[in-house]
Amino acid sequence: MCMLCGNTQIEFTCPKCGNAFCEDHVINTEEFICKKHNIQYSPKIARVFNYKCALITHVQCPKCGTKDQLILDYTKGGDFFIKCLDPSCSYSSLTHSPLWHSKKISNIGEIIHSFDRDAKCCNRSLTNKKGKHICPHCMASYLRSHEYTSFESIQSIFDIPAEKVKSVLTYLGQIDLIHGTVRGGRFERQQIPEEFYQSAITEIKNKGFICLIDFIENWKKGQNARRLPDKLKLKSIVQNIKEHLTAEKYYVYAGCDTTCLYLEDFARKKIVNILKSERYVDHSIADLGEMLHLFEIDVLTIINKYNRDHFFILITDPESSQVFALLRHEFETMLTNLCKQSDYLDFMKLCKTMSVAPQELKLIFYKLIQADKIRGKFEQDVFIPEPREGQQRQKGKFHPKDDLSVGKDRLSLGKDDSSFDKSLHIKRSFDHVGGQIRLKIALNNISLITLHDIQTYVDVPDQMAIHTGEQVQKISALKPSNSLGVEYYLEPQQCGSFTIEGTVIFKDPYNNTHVVNMEPLLIPIKCPLMKKSDIMELDDLYRESEQMQSNSRIFYTEQYNVVSFQVAIKTVQKFDVRTIIEQEDDNDREVAWFYTRDKIDRALIIIRCKREFDRITFTVYCRDPVKITGFLSKIAELFSLESASLQALNSLKKQQMLDILTITEKLVTASDACALNYTIESILNPLQDAFHRLKRLFHISDESQYSILQKWIRNLKQYSPSKKIGMIGETMPAQIMADIEYIQNTIRRDLLNLV
Repeated sequence: MCMLCGNTQIEFTCPKCGNAFCEDHVINTEEFICKKHNIQYSPKIARVFNYKCALITHVQCPKCGTKDQLILDYTKGGDFFIKCLDPSCSYSSLTHSPLWHSKKISNIGEIIHSFDRDAKCCNRSLTNKKGKHICPHCMASYLRSHEYTSFESIQSIFDIPAEKVKSVLTYLGQIDLIHGTVRGGRFERQQIPEEFYQSAITEIKNKGFICLIDFIENWKKGQNARRLPDKLKLKSIVQNIKEHLTAEKYYVYAGCDTTCLYLEDFARKKIVNILKSERYVDHSIADLGEMLHLFEIDVLTIINKYNRDHFFILITDPESSQVFALLRHEFETMLTNLCKQSDYLDFMKLCKTMSVAPQELKLIFYKLIQADKIRGKFEQDVFIPEPREGQQRQKGKFHPKDDLSVGKDRLSLGKDDSSFDKSLHIKRSFDHVGGQIRLKIALNNISLITLHDIQTYVDVPDQMAIHTGEQVQKISALKPSNSLGVEYYLEPQQCGSFTIEGTVIFKDPYNNTHVVNMEPLLIPIKCPLMKKSDIMELDDLYRESEQMQSNSRIFYTEQYNVVSFQVAIKTVQKFDVRTIIEQEDDNDREVAWFYTRDKIDRALIIIRCKREFDRITFTVYCRDPVKITGFLSKIAELFSLESASLQALNSLKKQQMLDILTITEKLVTASDACALNYTIESILNPLQDAFHRLKRLFHISDESQYSILQKWIRNLKQYSPSKKIGMIGETMPAQIMADIEYIQNTIRRDLLNLV
């Protein structure tokens, strides 16, 4: 962080003192020069203009008439402007014409052309004159330690060119690191005797304030006139006095004209006296600042500091947006008397009468209720005081409380008012988006009060996961007759019908907490049972897909693009589908179509798998959106597992990769041998080879999931090698094939742990 401004973008860190500085505050002797016009640019300005000269040619200065002396410059905010390089001319488009706000170099030509049609920019490449970074803190410390410092000493110690010494000293003075004068080729530090500061500090402690101009004149009239320099910098004197008093734990505030200093206690007493003398509405924070010659921010700081003791109240006029200060006990006494004298108070009229913002006046009422100074509650912008013991209502007088549902408990008791529970109306619905469930919850405030600190909580079953958004979403406030909505994206893990429940928690104007339970919402997720359809052409799939509903899921693959597309095809082919590969001339684009039918209603289901650059998109076309969501979620689950296995396989060592490939090949061979009713020997040999490689690769034990493979090997060894597998038992080939598929899925999951 920069020592002077707090900027986190650090340009230089001093190896000697350890202080860091940003690009705007470090001293940099590097410069860029236009050799044709002999104009010097700092590295930052040169970078803004793309290291090109920004001098404007073929045009005269509108003020002094000098030709080829205008140059393009820019402010810290990024606004470009035109200024004159002639020292005797002060022309700048900042004061003579509007700013051009453009941070793009391509627009500089438009700026110059809009200034003068004949104007052109030099645009010559700048020559770099290398330099170095210098720590402002170290240099200022050296100058402050010597009464006189020559330019030659500064050049030799800090390696600064002679023509830059004066500008560097001027810069250090501008940022208040040094105080002094440049005279006769040397820097003279401002010397003020210690007795001057001690006398000034004594006076401000006794009086509470000091006017430096009067104090300096009285000091010079005495015998100490020769000890003060001819030219005094009041800014440095103010800074030194504040440092002395701050060290003694005094809080000091400087006046607007920097010629007066006030102690905090003295300023607070002055504010209290002014507020007691006249009505509070006549004195805004700006008026108090002008009376005390203090900045408005300092007045606010003093008031806010003593607000901890409930001394002041700050209110804002909603029409003029001015901040007013008043004494707390006087204002509270006035409100308490109003509540005792009135049966009800129109809240908005009271705000206009007192020129107070509604939220600020309501906060004051709440604090009075908590302190048990008044009793009552708000209802429909009306404050209804509750009569204390011994007080009775006037007979025959209308009381709004008779027809309004108002709670009778104080805020400090924290009792709930059930009437507020009906203030919030909750609607919820869902739709299917990209293989996910988008749950939408709408909150409608049907009351006449503002609800705040609203939290929506959704209870998601284990068969679903929240994909986007947090389980608890917050809304700061909901005004009357307004509505807001929140969304949750849920990703189903399996098919079925699931119930989504939820809770909404909010607070009323009395800061009481209310809980409203949402009605359960039933969400069905169906993954269709499929059977291969009759053979169809690609044109038929195009035509049918245009008449169906669809949804998509997108996966990004940073590596293995072509292989990932093959994995995507194999993922869909795990279902009972037919495949059509669409021929594409572009190597960065591949499309595969799959189609099948639902076993129950014979409805057509079309799947499109598309690879485009590093993106693979699965699109499911179906007439039932519930089946689309279920099928897409199943495809996404299988593809994510296959992709993770592929990436894990590519990150393995060479020997491990060969083992995995061999294991996969052997298991497929054994499964095909079972399906074709081959001999036991043709099944047993690949199973034994696969098991030994699995044991070496995963270090399996007898209790692991791969022990199923070992049991089959033991059982098959009991029979003759030449005997066919179908002769042992009709169900044995199917059982072996099912267990081999289980082993293949287990290998894919264990590959992730192996990497």
